[in-house]
Amino acid sequence: MAKSVYSYKMRHYECDGLGHLYLGSYLRYIHETAARASVEEGYDPTRFAAIKQIWLPRRTQIDMLRPLYFGDMIEVKTEVIAVRPDSMTRVYEFGKPDSDKLNAVAYTDLIYLNRGTMQSAAIPTEIAAGLAVASASEVPAWRKPFPRLSIRPSGSVTQLRRVGWRDVAPEQIIYNAAYLDYMVDCAMQAGITYGWTMAAGQEEGYVFVARRQWIDYLAPAGLRDELEVATWISEVKRSTVMRHYTIHRVADGKPMAQGHTLFMTIDLETGRPVRMPPTFKERFASHISE
Repeated sequence: MAKSVYSYKMRHYECDGLGHLYLGSYLRYIHETAARASVEEGYDPTRFAAIKQIWLPRRTQIDMLRPLYFGDMIEVKTEVIAVRPDSMTRVYEFGKPDSDKLNAVAYTDLIYLNRGTMQSAAIPTEIAAGLAVASASEVPAWRKPFPRLSIRPSGSVTQLRRVGWRDVAPEQIIYNAAYLDYMVDCAMQAGITYGWTMAAGQEEGYVFVARRQWIDYLAPAGLRDELEVATWISEVKRSTVMRHYTIHRVADGKPMAQGHTLFMTIDLETGRPVRMPPTFKERFASHISE
C-alpha cells in the first residue's frame, strides 16, 4: 500500500535557537499530516463534529535523525500500520524530496473517542474500512519501549502554566504540541536554574540536541486549566542524558501528560557526539534521579 505524501516548506518561526526545526514543530507537522490524510479518507473535522467523535493521540515517539533548517522542503510520508477496535497506529517519515535519507521518523497511537463522554469508542466499520492499512509489522524496528519514569529528585524544577487560547484546538481541548512546548520551556528553565544556558554551551563549543522524544498523553486539558510542569534528569552517560517530565492539573492533581527526551551532546564544529563536560554531573547533582 502506497504511503500518503505531503510537502511543506519550513518557515523561520518553526526553528529553535540553533536554527533547527523546533521540537514542537515536528508534532505540528505530524498533526497536519494526519489531518490531511483523514480528509483524503473522507473524514474532515466537520464530519467528525457531526458524528460527535474524535481521534486523539495517546502516545508518540519522534526520532530526530538529521536536522532540518529554515527554507528546507520537507516531505512527510504517512501510513496506518495497525487498526484495533478503538485505536490505530500511524507512522511518519520526514525527508527531503531530493534525498533518500530520512531526517526523522515518528509514530502516534491514536484512540477513537466519543466527544460527549471523552471515553474510548468502537471505530465505526465504515471508518475502519476507509483506512489504508499497510501490510507492515505493527511495531516498527525503530520504535523503542516507553522509558520508565525515574524517581523525582529533590532538585526537580517546576513551572505553572495556564492553558491559553492559542493552545486550544477547535475541539476546545489542548493541542498535543502545546504539552511539548510546556515541557521544553521547563527544561530550559531547569538549565538556567542550575547555571547552564544554551549560549554558554555554544561558547564552549557544544550543545544539547534532542535525539528522541516520547510523550504519553494521559488527559486533555481545557482552556484556562492551570498545569504544573515538572522536570528532572537521569541516566547521565558519556554523551547522552535522559530528561523526564510530568504535567498535572493543579485543581485536582490529575496527571495530564508524561514525557521523556533523550538528549545528546554535540560538537558544534563537527556535528558529532562529544563527551559531556566534566562539571555537568556536579552542577546538576540534586537534579539527577539515581
